[in-house]
Amino acid sequence: MDGSHIPVMTRRVLYDAGGLRVGQVAARPVSPGCMDVEAPGANVLAFPLRGVFARHPSPRRELVATANHVVAFPADQPYRVSFPGGIGDDVLVLQWSSEALVTKLPRAEERFLAMAASNDLLEPGQMVRRSVLHRRLARGEGDPLEIEGLCAELLRSCLRIGEAQPPGPRRIESVKEAVALAPDRKWTLSDLAEIARMSPYHLAHVFRQEVGMPVYAYVLRLRLAQALSAVVDSDTDITTIALDAGFASHSHFTLHFRTLFGVTPAALRRGVGSRPAELRKIVTAR
Repeated sequence: MDGSHIPVMTRRVLYDAGGLRVGQVAARPVSPGCMDVEAPGANVLAFPLRGVFARHPSPRRELVATANHVVAFPADQPYRVSFPGGIGDDVLVLQWSSEALVTKLPRAEERFLAMAASNDLLEPGQMVRRSVLHRRLARGEGDPLEIEGLCAELLRSCLRIGEAQPPGPRRIESVKEAVALAPDRKWTLSDLAEIARMSPYHLAHVFRQEVGMPVYAYVLRLRLAQALSAVVDSDTDITTIALDAGFASHSHFTLHFRTLFGVTPAALRRGVGSRPAELRKIVTAR
């Protein structure tokens, strides 16, 4: 492969014990081209925190991944990755040995293979668990029992998701990619229909059928998913987070945040610094 497509990769191990490894990977590409073919040596769940990448399980297939998604990389299965728009990403990576995976969930490796057919949407509670897990590890907080418990919950719930959702067509993936590159833009259905080369009516129908929600709801979830990391991991003012994410005001952001996650941004920010028992009430509220 031409070295011009090789991104600058930063890898950090956050936890490594008992067949479970958790890390953070940051990619800063110098071009949007595909990387070389890779095949992970273990089963991996990747949770984008910021940015966007695209997985290419075959030469003519692209699956876009954002903070809305969880991505399965089955052990020893080849794939390629590219970075639409060249903006890169930050990804929380959970990796299990085959032995550890079998003890956690029967037939888990088979489910990894099935799940790899698509990049699945996270449920609100899973988004919160992902961000809390990242915060705990990045700041050196949380004991092994809490960390492994959060990882086990994510594993079980994500593999259940993988059984139900079919892959979407390439035109829908192009819409996801466009939104991922500019989530704060004031998108119209006509804008996205032009990208997908469909009529607005047809896009609205196909998108809802394939993704399981209307286009507007998907864009809103992506904005909230990206804002969630800023709420949990930074001290940035909530109003600034709201405006940066494309919301009209603090109150508009808080309303939608509470509707999706069951808690206000301010309450969640206070909660992530509390004891595990108190935090669990927030995470399991929905």
